[in-house]
Amino acid sequence: CSGSSWVAEKLLPSILEGNPGPAFTLNLAHKDACLVNELNQTFNNTSLEFSERLCEVLQQACTTYGGDESFTRMMDL
Repeated sequence: CSGSSWVAEKLLPSILEGNPGPAFTLNLAHKDACLVNELNQTFNNTSLEFSERLCEVLQQACTTYGGDESFTRMMDL
C-alpha cells in the first residue's frame, strides 16, 4: 500500500473549493450512515451517537433538498 487516498487527494480538496466532483447522493449517504447504525446495533448491541446524528441530518437533507442531490448539500442545513 502506498498510503495515498483518492478521497484525501482529490475529492476532499474539491469539496472544500465548492466543487463536489463525482456525485454521491444524499440517499446513498443516508443509507450508508443508517447501515452503520444497524450493523453496530446487531453485532455490538450499542449505539453510536455520532452516526445516529449523521443519519438524522442526512434524512433532514433528503427531505429538504431531495435525495438525488449531492451529499454535500447536508452542509447547507
